[in-house]
Amino acid sequence: MISRLRRFLLTALLIVCSAGAALSQVDIRINTTNGSYPSEMGWQIINASTNAVVYCWRPYSGTLPNNVTVNVPAATYILRAFDAFGDTWNSGTVTITAVAAGTTLFSGSYNGRERQTNTCPGPTVPINAANQDIARFTVTVPCIGPTITAQPPLSLSACTGTQLTINVSSTLTNGTWEWFRDTVSLGVQSTSTLVVPNATLASAGVYRCVMRDNCNPLTAVTTSGSCRVSMIAAPQITVNPSAARTVCENSNDTLRVRATGAGLRFQWFKDGSAIAGATDSNYVVINAQAPANGQYWCVVTGTCLPSVTSTQTTLTVAAKPRITTEPTGIDVCPGSNNTISVSATGTNLVYQWFKDGKAIAGQTAPSISFNNYDYSMNGQYYCLVRSEIPNPNNCNVSVQSRTVRVSGFRAPVVATQPKSVDACAGTNTTLVATFNGTGMSYQWFKDGQAIDGQTANAIVISATKPSDAGRYTVRATGTCGLFANSDTAVVTVLSRPTVTKQPEAATLTSGDRLSLSIEATDVRTVQWFKNEVAIKDANT
Repeated sequence: MISRLRRFLLTALLIVCSAGAALSQVDIRINTTNGSYPSEMGWQIINASTNAVVYCWRPYSGTLPNNVTVNVPAATYILRAFDAFGDTWNSGTVTITAVAAGTTLFSGSYNGRERQTNTCPGPTVPINAANQDIARFTVTVPCIGPTITAQPPLSLSACTGTQLTINVSSTLTNGTWEWFRDTVSLGVQSTSTLVVPNATLASAGVYRCVMRDNCNPLTAVTTSGSCRVSMIAAPQITVNPSAARTVCENSNDTLRVRATGAGLRFQWFKDGSAIAGATDSNYVVINAQAPANGQYWCVVTGTCLPSVTSTQTTLTVAAKPRITTEPTGIDVCPGSNNTISVSATGTNLVYQWFKDGKAIAGQTAPSISFNNYDYSMNGQYYCLVRSEIPNPNNCNVSVQSRTVRVSGFRAPVVATQPKSVDACAGTNTTLVATFNGTGMSYQWFKDGQAIDGQTANAIVISATKPSDAGRYTVRATGTCGLFANSDTAVVTVLSRPTVTKQPEAATLTSGDRLSLSIEATDVRTVQWFKNEVAIKDANT
């Protein structure tokens, strides 16, 4: 026979695990302490209104259970015990506590001795309620703050201009949500999600939500954890490149853009095409040449959209002109016309001609003309070609042509004059003159008349005859018909002297004066001899 139950302690603990006045289901937890002969006892929980058994413990099921949790609707309940034998088991203690609300629903001792059944469910109508009904208690949904099931994130980042959304999940179904940013209320709303449609930098801060259950908005309050929001600004350009840039040819220049924002990336463009590798806030033009001319701008992209485009800058390379055809030196006939010129490529070219290092007034064309040339125009000439372009950096935008000589042709100059000559008849006689000049031709004259065929700088008279005697000159004619005449050379033709009167013999007395004479033709000099010996000073 199973022993009697001597003592039984039963404790019931009510726990609310889902907050909110709208909830009708509540968890109750029943704790028991074994007394004497616990196996003889059975017990059950009955809804007082419906007599529905919500939980039953059959006698002889073993040691009484602890921490029994039953989910029940809000109502009044009876905790009813029964004994398998019907004898008395006493000093049973039952404590029912509403833990969430912090109140005790029932606590007391009892004696039970009514025999019922050994099965579950037990009787829904007691034989003797005084002996069997241990406790009658009412389960109500407590009005407490909602339980948070998902906190807002500890932190988040959002882009300016976008929608900022923060959410908190809880058991609140009938209440209000009030979001705060840095202790400033953003207003009371009827949903758990905070939406900031067009977030700005001012939207940054620490956010939290206060949730109030309408069952008692003053006490049924729960505050969420904090969410630190960081706002990221879309890129903003603070410094644009200048509207126009001029860079000297062969030098370096830097185009600059400055921007604010997170995760900035840069891409430079020229004339609509991305420049490979130009991904810095500075774009350096190295060794600038004419192909670098163009329109430049930079697109700045950041962590947040939209990207932003800088203003355009016009880059102009202040390039030197390029001489394609150099001037050529000339020799000019006096009184004639001639021209020297230069050809060049470049932008807005301006020309200035120089003579002997000095600018020639009015000579600002690619060509310079010499009209009715005279020797005062002789000199060293060159042309300075300059690009007439904006030049704020004082770039060297000029190029100088080579220097050429311009000179007028001059008349030949006699270097060696012909010499007068006494020519012996029958011999060959030569007259020679030399001249300095260019393109020279010669013509000999005798007594003012041109000698046919004598067109060299030397004339040879073969087998000289007395008729060849005369006054000879030569004319040298050079370029442009300029000429020079030599001095006159006299050709004297000498024949063998002929004695036309011989000296006469004479007989003299000592002391007498001797006088001899002779007459002859073609006589140049006379020398008297005595006994084959020349007589000094006897030459008349």
